[in-house]
Amino acid sequence: MLDGKKRYNIFSEELKRVFGCRVHRISVDAGFSCPNRDGTVGNTGCIYCGGSGSGSFGIIRGASIAEQLEHGKEVMTRKYKAKKFLAYFQPYSNTFAAPGRLQALYDQALAVEDVVGLIVGTRPDCLPAATLDLLASYARKTYFWLELGLQSHLDRTLSLIRRGHDFASFVRAVKECKARQIKVCAHIILGLPGETREEMLAGASILKDLGVDGVKLHLLHVMRDTAWRMNICGEG
Repeated sequence: MLDGKKRYNIFSEELKRVFGCRVHRISVDAGFSCPNRDGTVGNTGCIYCGGSGSGSFGIIRGASIAEQLEHGKEVMTRKYKAKKFLAYFQPYSNTFAAPGRLQALYDQALAVEDVVGLIVGTRPDCLPAATLDLLASYARKTYFWLELGLQSHLDRTLSLIRRGHDFASFVRAVKECKARQIKVCAHIILGLPGETREEMLAGASILKDLGVDGVKLHLLHVMRDTAWRMNICGEG
């Protein structure tokens, strides 16, 4: 529910409303790959994606899920006085595995003290029915969000950035999640080449009509050693 002052809810405020204290996400790397890197739909990834996947800064490589979370807890408690935590499966596609492996990894995270929920980031083409059913089981028993990468509702842009899926795939994924009462946060990049202000605003209306529960807005940030920098900016 909106607080009467803003036209949107800030996620941190939503967490404080639900849990009654400061709650922070801790990014963890579970060692997943991506169908846009392993040859399923492509082998180079999206043209803005770095070699370690999105949101990989500060993660301890090679550590277990529990070790990553314990380290993150210490940092978030010291810096932000956080009292509870959400395990955020962030780099690459975190549903790109058999349901049994997913369940084992998600359960490891929830077993860590003061971890009160899960956020799972993935792509719309990594959600077969069995995986959706598994995610729905977590949505029923813990605080759970599925973060679903879209970046643009325009198929011409999705082709330009080499996403490896179309907008229709995103629509199908959202509808399947809604049918299972899984909360969905859509990821959108503002400032992609060739997109007008009107097209970006139209994207907001489209997401509203689809009934997504949250939106994460990213400004276009082109990192070193990505296909975008090497192929478009002439580096490498």
